[in-house]
Amino acid sequence: MSVRCKFLTKPKLKLTVKRLKKLPKGYPIKLKTLGQKIRKHRMDLGLFQKDVARFVGVVTDTVTLWEKGRKEPSKRYLKRIEQFLKKK
Repeated sequence: MSVRCKFLTKPKLKLTVKRLKKLPKGYPIKLKTLGQKIRKHRMDLGLFQKDVARFVGVVTDTVTLWEKGRKEPSKRYLKRIEQFLKKK
């Protein structure tokens, strides 16, 4: 005795495979410091350090030191940095 199954329609399966985008060089993965958060957000927006420096009101070298973790931002810049991090 044999049993035959007939489907009225073929089972539908939709499979989407997304490739991971290659991250830019220096893109921070683990955000441990404020400088790494600044760098990640800057890179996500496609900005340069000079653009962040102009927005915050410091020189470019200061942003570089923040991002590398060699210096922490002083309290007077924290409000502008917070505004930058909320910027889309």
